[in-house]
Amino acid sequence: MKKNIILSSIAVVGLSISLISSSVLATGTQGDSLTSPQSGNHFEIPIEAGPAPANAVTQTFEEGSALKTRLMDDRANIADMLSSEYSSIYAGTYTDDNGDNVFLLTELSVDTEKKVKVMSKFKDKIKFKTVKYTKAKLLESKEKLSSLAATLGLEAVGLNGKENKVNVYISKDVFDNKKQEVLKYIDEDMVNWIIGSLEIRL
Repeated sequence: MKKNIILSSIAVVGLSISLISSSVLATGTQGDSLTSPQSGNHFEIPIEAGPAPANAVTQTFEEGSALKTRLMDDRANIADMLSSEYSSIYAGTYTDDNGDNVFLLTELSVDTEKKVKVMSKFKDKIKFKTVKYTKAKLLESKEKLSSLAATLGLEAVGLNGKENKVNVYISKDVFDNKKQEVLKYIDEDMVNWIIGSLEIRL
């Protein structure tokens, strides 16, 4: 009789231990609901991240500003190389709304494209665009009109490298009366007419 009681007690204790072990596997030590792991697999209870540090926004801004500076330096270095070695086809450069550096050339060869990308530290931020006029030609036409601005009645003359044109600031009256006179000194498709009185703000 005593032997049967002892065996029953051992069975109850064993069953209790088994249930406790199953409970730990099912809920984890913190009571979080977990999927039962396969034998030998490691699993972790996820920990919720705390609040972002107070300087998180400042750090992001500083990193973005530093990246922009490096991109501008990269663009300037490549522009210097193109101006020096490819002046006969180089037309200018600018950075587009996506942050890509765009290089303008009157013709694009595999050799030129390869040289630019080898030189650049940001190969995935390089774009090329073919245009009609070289930067040297644009500057030549701009300087010619600038020297004649008073005679032609122009408000101002400027370089528009992004559009591969020369900005000609001119009043409506002068445009109507002297447009053809102006075009004696510059190709019409090179001109970006800006009509109206020029306001100078101090």
